Amino acid sequence: MKKLTALFTTLALVVSMCVGCSSSDTTTTTTTTTTTTDSATTTEVASTDPIIIGSIQDVSSTTSVMGYMVNEGVRWAVECINTNGGIDGRMIELIEYDSKADTTESINAYNRLVSEGAVAVVGPHQANIGIALAPIAEEAGVPIFLMGMDNRVTRQGDDGDGEPWTYMFLSQPNCDTQGAIEAKFLMEELDCTNFGIIYRQDNSFSVSIKNGFEAYCAENGGTVVKSVAFNNGDTDFKTILSQLIAEDIDCIVAPNYTQELLNITIQARDLGWEGPLMNGIDSAPPFNTMVTEAGGDPDGVYFLNNIDLEDEAVIQLMADYREATGNDEPDQINKFCLGYDMMMGIGSVLLDGAEATTEGITEALNTLVYEGITGTITIDPETHQPSGLGMIVVAIEDGENVPLQFYAA
Repeated sequence: MKKLTALFTTLALVVSMCVGCSSSDTTTTTTTTTTTTDSATTTEVASTDPIIIGSIQDVSSTTSVMGYMVNEGVRWAVECINTNGGIDGRMIELIEYDSKADTTESINAYNRLVSEGAVAVVGPHQANIGIALAPIAEEAGVPIFLMGMDNRVTRQGDDGDGEPWTYMFLSQPNCDTQGAIEAKFLMEELDCTNFGIIYRQDNSFSVSIKNGFEAYCAENGGTVVKSVAFNNGDTDFKTILSQLIAEDIDCIVAPNYTQELLNITIQARDLGWEGPLMNGIDSAPPFNTMVTEAGGDPDGVYFLNNIDLEDEAVIQLMADYREATGNDEPDQINKFCLGYDMMMGIGSVLLDGAEATTEGITEALNTLVYEGITGTITIDPETHQPSGLGMIVVAIEDGENVPLQFYAA
């Protein structure tokens, strides 16, 4: 994992000085007066006014645990920047809205942030919502830095293979890359060649990971023997898991959300499946303890993580956060770190001299090179996605998360 160097040096100093910052659960509101130009893509504010950044996360619905942790990372980054003088003396003012994991709620929240003078937004993690926001942002002109990994979130075209959306930027490897990393690891390290996939057919994240996994297998000698789909809200997966287990497969691949993975993992073991499960990014901690507490066995689960939990930078960030806030360590450290890095990525371009306007931040994000907690985020201007950013493959062994190796595909 990359350490904090180069451009991140300034922000590392901010982090190290953050003891004494506080974190609030309340939503910030603003009474700042802003002046909006005739251009749809630039919001000018007086030099003495705060710099308004928005955050849209699910804090009340199906992915609220994840959304809350992203939000907490964003809040902590804002606290750190402001405690150490802000941006040339200007404070960052964070305005938060609950996406409720809903597309309409998220679009309404984004439009409110535009009207309230936000110059950038840390967006929701669901790819479906990111796809819907992309054309809205193209008209409104306020950049969104987010986690939605489907190519269509940041690139135009029905298959997400066109020109980049002007104002959409991805903070982590896309679905094609993550699916390829999963397949590459399983084939090279576990000698798996035949796979069964269980995925949610109405979730673009799940479908896109599946597609990336299948594409890598097709090009490198792996075989997807069978894929089975389920729908949003399903909780009983034994029938479709039985279909996979009946096939000659080496591994079950499950690119789904945490609660779905909890049920899939427990039910697969109940059916007698003893082989590996590749659960992807959403089996990061505390998934191992969630399975154990539910009476299941998490051993043999493999997942991808954005961070190395043993990395000194991660350990120090968590220590500073706990000491300053009195809060417990975040339940999902990787999501906290993703939120932190997205906010600090925006902060880094401002500290590096970008104008605190929608146009200034957009131009700077277009060629962002930011060495953060989750790795070096180098935005490719042709895709608005990170270039060369890999992930940590982790195994759950004896109930514990064991980092295995860094993988890129």
